[in-house]
Amino acid sequence: MENLKENEGFFRTLINKVPANMRFFASDILGIDTPATNKNFTSNQLSIMRDTALNALDNDKLKDNKTYIDYENYPSGESDVSYQDKGVMSLASKMLDDEFQMRTTIGGANVTVDEEGDIILTDKFNFNDAQDINDLEDVKNALIDILGTDGAYNKLRKIGTYMGSSYGKGAPIELNLGKYKDKEI
Repeated sequence: MENLKENEGFFRTLINKVPANMRFFASDILGIDTPATNKNFTSNQLSIMRDTALNALDNDKLKDNKTYIDYENYPSGESDVSYQDKGVMSLASKMLDDEFQMRTTIGGANVTVDEEGDIILTDKFNFNDAQDINDLEDVKNALIDILGTDGAYNKLRKIGTYMGSSYGKGAPIELNLGKYKDKEI
């Protein structure tokens, strides 16, 4: 039993080497909605989400101990995830950035402070602009749209639009980001 736990740790570490956004994207396209927790992210990614949640909690009026993370709450302060890459290599380089991974995995999310004072982030990995494909005409139009889109990131985003989970569906994500009043995890 102890050896199995060691292997789980090794495999989880290995899986976490694949950028979070690509892991979730591939799972979503395949229809795998396995719930995600802290173990699905690196300590640096969780630290980024903690800073993001603190920015949202400190800048917004808490209503019933909850608020919402917007892109402006991320440490860089960028207002959205629009990314006009110049090719696959440029996108591959961007994928190494943990904040970019979290912006394109979690994006906006709900944040609450539970009764123990822990910051709890909840979200679902999905595509808010998802569109159903119902017939061959829809398939043709989706392919034209995907192939006609410039940039590797934007093409991937379009694939998610047509093949990914729609708003309110997808893999649930629940992260415990530590105590609200403490400054460290």
